[in-house]
Amino acid sequence: MHRLTTLIFILTSCVAFSQSFTDAEVMGKREVCLAAMYGHDSWDTYYEADIKRTNGNIGTLTRQTTLAAAVYGISSKLTLIAMLPYMHVAPSQGTMTSSSGFQDATLGLKYKLPILDKGISLSAFIMSFGSTPTSNYNTELGPMSLGANCNEWANRLMLEVRHHGSGVFFRPWVSYHMRGMCSLERTYYFTDEGYYSDQVNVPDQWQMALTLGSRFLDNNLRIEASLMKIESIGGADIRRYEMPFPGTGMDATTVSGLVQYYPKFLPALGVQVSYMQVIDGRNMGISTAWTTGLMYRFSI
Repeated sequence: MHRLTTLIFILTSCVAFSQSFTDAEVMGKREVCLAAMYGHDSWDTYYEADIKRTNGNIGTLTRQTTLAAAVYGISSKLTLIAMLPYMHVAPSQGTMTSSSGFQDATLGLKYKLPILDKGISLSAFIMSFGSTPTSNYNTELGPMSLGANCNEWANRLMLEVRHHGSGVFFRPWVSYHMRGMCSLERTYYFTDEGYYSDQVNVPDQWQMALTLGSRFLDNNLRIEASLMKIESIGGADIRRYEMPFPGTGMDATTVSGLVQYYPKFLPALGVQVSYMQVIDGRNMGISTAWTTGLMYRFSI
């Protein structure tokens, strides 16, 4: 079930922190934001294809993620974002042991293109970002694996409509994620048929989301709710009573909420909490996740 936990990292990172690839925030020129986030997600029920299952050899699977991030304003419209997570994964029962380590480093750019700025503003955001494993972790440790151990590159288009008087905003986005090959520690595997190879093509993904929110207290407080959907391009289903595989196709629908606050007495320091729940899916865990953390902004 390692691909189940891989997707849960994708979901939690999507609500991880401000100045990420899911919001409409950009930095000022030569402005820096450093963030330290902690995420916790768990599930005891998962989808085997579209059938809900539990597994007594795992019980409740819990993943804790510590995320370090740095954001830099190249210009007032172009922002550079870097992230690196450290993970600890553990079951509540059974014979499998926990695992820990650094997962995949992410680096990317976000560009803001203002279109309209009247009482209502409209902006487009063009993003391109990629990730690569930082360690040679095993992808076949079942639910204890840290990820799919493959390279990924994504391109995302986001729009935001904001009403300046009320602070209300609406934000849709869509992205395509190209995922590379994963190396196994064996030279034969079976999904829908047998393959004599140690290389597995990890399915590409479409990701899309709708966000509705508002800003309060002179824009220092931001509250938003999101509906997100992930659809794999191809990939095999989990076979009955077996573990998933790097080539397993996974789909997910989630709801999430986020609250972020920069206090007036210390405007450089921000605090954030978020919550995410999987409400539908295929070949993945029905996870509940939350994150919390701090952001610190300064100019250089």
